[in-house]
Amino acid sequence: MSSFKHKIFHRALRIIPMFLLCLLPSLLGCDKVDDNGDFGGYWLFEEVVSTNSATDAGPRPQSLSWGVRCEVIQIRRLLKTSDNEPYVYYFLSFVRSEDILQLTAAFGSDGSHDTPIPFSELPKDFAIPDDGRLKILRLSASSLLIEGRDNTVMRFKKH
Repeated sequence: MSSFKHKIFHRALRIIPMFLLCLLPSLLGCDKVDDNGDFGGYWLFEEVVSTNSATDAGPRPQSLSWGVRCEVIQIRRLLKTSDNEPYVYYFLSFVRSEDILQLTAAFGSDGSHDTPIPFSELPKDFAIPDDGRLKILRLSASSLLIEGRDNTVMRFKKH
């Protein structure tokens, strides 16, 4: 082997372990792992399955999306319903047991600022009860059925 090739080979042998050593913290550096199982991911609203109210005030199909990661749900509208709605996104923190989704806080975001808001001030078509307690009726890798305000049952599909 020529002297030049020999130098490059030995330099590579020194650089590769250093590169791997630098890469290791970035691979292990995540603060939290999303352990929501089937519940984690991106959900698209399909329909209001049932409601106790005389008129269905639910959103049109495909107009809501839920993004679930760690202990946060991000709700956003895919179709704008009103110019009066002050927020672009809604963030809800939650604690989940087997079949209960207990929301612990809600924030509205205009894209640059997050504002804490009570559950009672969330848009009514989100069907979030004032106590923030949602019941998970069915959860699989591709579908989600949730019971919310006034026994409104909403169906979501995994995107």
